[in-house]
Amino acid sequence: MIKELQNPEHKTYWIAYSDDKKVVHYGITETNQVTTTGLDNFEFDTDKQKLLSSFGGSFSKAECDLITDAFEAYMDSNGKGVIS
Repeated sequence: MIKELQNPEHKTYWIAYSDDKKVVHYGITETNQVTTTGLDNFEFDTDKQKLLSSFGGSFSKAECDLITDAFEAYMDSNGKGVIS
């Protein structure tokens, strides 16, 4: 089944994962963008920390670090500063 996040009102963080809770894709959808996945497990929230904490128990430390680093790099590249 196709899941879609279409033109959210605010920048939205998302995670798409397999049935065994392995992260397959993750990212950010801006207000003028659409994100589509064929995975059944697709979660998103405008609050990155809330999203990661609701799903984070299934992440390995390496996955948490990788996702956090990617979000921080994105924010830094857009002049938003580092997530604390």
